[in-house]
Amino acid sequence: MQITILDCPTEILWIIASTLQGSDISALARTHSTLYPKLRLALIKYNICKQSSSALHWAAKTNNRAFAKTLPSYRADVDALVDNSSPLMTAARYGSDLVTNLLLRMREPRVNTRNANGLCALWYGVEKGSLAVVNRLLQHPRVKIDLPNCQGQTVLRLAVYRGNRELASLLLSRGANPNTKDLDGFSPWIEACISNKNSIKDLLLDFIFAEAPERDSKDNEFAGNGGEGSYLYGRGQIQLPTKRVGFAHV
Repeated sequence: MQITILDCPTEILWIIASTLQGSDISALARTHSTLYPKLRLALIKYNICKQSSSALHWAAKTNNRAFAKTLPSYRADVDALVDNSSPLMTAARYGSDLVTNLLLRMREPRVNTRNANGLCALWYGVEKGSLAVVNRLLQHPRVKIDLPNCQGQTVLRLAVYRGNRELASLLLSRGANPNTKDLDGFSPWIEACISNKNSIKDLLLDFIFAEAPERDSKDNEFAGNGGEGSYLYGRGQIQLPTKRVGFAHV
C-alpha cells in the first residue's frame, strides 16, 4: 500500500520538518490544507530557534494579539531584537495597542530597552502618534518618561516637534520635563518657540508656571537679558541658543 506524506502522523511530520529550513517547512505546509495545522508548531519552533523569534515581531507589527499570545508558551524571546527593535518597540512603532498591552502584561517586560539609536518603545509610540499605545506605556510603573535618545532628545521634545498637542499634554500630565535639554542645549520649550507652535507654547507655559510660579531668574530658562539670541514671548523673556540644529530621524 502506497503511503503519501498526507497520511503521515503529525509526529513523523515534525521529524521531517526538523531536517528542513524554515522556507522549506513553509513551502511544505502550503502544499495541502491539512498540512499547515500539523506543521504550524514546527514553523513556530524553527522561528524561535533559528530566526530570533521574528514571528513575535510580525504579530506585533500586525497587532495580532491571538498569535502573539501563543508564542511565549513556546519560549519565544519577548525581548529579541530584530532590525534593531524589540517586539515592544515594533508594536509601538506600528500603533499595535493590543499587542503592546499584551507584552506589558508579561512577566518583567523591559519597557525601557533602547536600541543603538537610543530609541525606546515610548519614543516609537509618540513618533507613530498613537495615543492608546503611549497611554498604555505610561501606565507601566517602571517606564522612564524622560529617557533620552543618543542626541539627548526626549519624547516630549518629539511630541512638540511633531506638533502633537494631545500627546504633549499627556506626557506633561505624567511628569515629562519641558526644560530637559539635548546635547545641543535645546529643550521641548525651545523647540516650541523656534517652531512657532503657539498652542503647544501656551500648553508648556501653563504647565511650567503652574509647577514653579516663583523660579529664580538666574536659574530660570525664562529669564533673559534682551541680548543677541533672545526671543520675547508671553509672560517672560527667554534666552534661546542662536544655533539651530536638526531633529533626530531614524
